[in-house]
Amino acid sequence: MKALKINSVNIISSIAILLAIALSLFLYKITNRRNVERSASDYSISSQNLVKEFLNDYEASNQKYLADNGESSILTITGKVHSIAKDGDGKTVVLLKEKGEEAGVSCTFDSEPELSENPDKLAIKGEIHLGAQFDKDLKAYEDAILEHCTLE
Repeated sequence: MKALKINSVNIISSIAILLAIALSLFLYKITNRRNVERSASDYSISSQNLVKEFLNDYEASNQKYLADNGESSILTITGKVHSIAKDGDGKTVVLLKEKGEEAGVSCTFDSEPELSENPDKLAIKGEIHLGAQFDKDLKAYEDAILEHCTLE
């Protein structure tokens, strides 16, 4: 009986320690994300050139801009405003896309940007999460994605 109580206590203690470690790692990951607004841009490029880079050589562009450890590049993107919308979470999403281009750069803002009524061109800084590509299954182009964006 005594051995059973000790084993139960050990199991419960072990589970509590594992949960504490998991929570600590989760909080560390969230709070130590690079602050896009305060960080310098790693690259400055037009939306048109970024899309072309990914469409011409997706693997090389991934190596250049995207990191496996979550520290993807911070880019300043300039381009023509194609559309402004809200996503499912109510965040503002600006699509920079030149007329006649297959894909553009979708920029999601964490806080509401101060946009003029009908902006024609913008410079936006954000962290890249996905490059532009052609989806063979859907037979459609997918936009590059920048998150945590701010206006420059």
